Amino acid sequence: MPRSFRSGQRVRVSTVDTDGLPMVRYGTVGADAVSEDPIVVIYDNLAGSDLVDGSEIELLDLDLIELRLTGTDLLNDPLLRAGLAELWRAEVARAGLVIATLFPMEKGDAVGVVDGEHFLLAEFTYNGETWVVRGALASDDPTMVVIRADRMNRWNGFIH
Repeated sequence: MPRSFRSGQRVRVSTVDTDGLPMVRYGTVGADAVSEDPIVVIYDNLAGSDLVDGSEIELLDLDLIELRLTGTDLLNDPLLRAGLAELWRAEVARAGLVIATLFPMEKGDAVGVVDGEHFLLAEFTYNGETWVVRGALASDDPTMVVIRADRMNRWNGFIH
């Protein structure tokens, strides 16, 4: 079933650059269209617009923004782990969304509460809902750290 896009919607375009490396750009839909047609996207920080295949476009929502960084030491070292939530917040800002305040989740002096295979790094409120920034090793590459946010499950005990 074709998806429709409306002018002004925020989107994330995931594609591959000329060197074959994955690339993510953020922008705004420039004209109403359905995904079977090329979609006009006005990229942030780039002049003009571009026609993009609808399969490369996702409507932007906070839970789609993830930061992938190389190096397991980013999670294992408490000093490095302390900055991961703010790095993710910078990626959110690059996507054109705003997170006002992050509240670090700490255990003792170290940022990050262990939750199974994840570290809970910070919490925040967005559109009236509580969210948690999590850091974990990527399931597809154990040398890659993934930082993303998820809506908090009110029954898992992490609400203060």
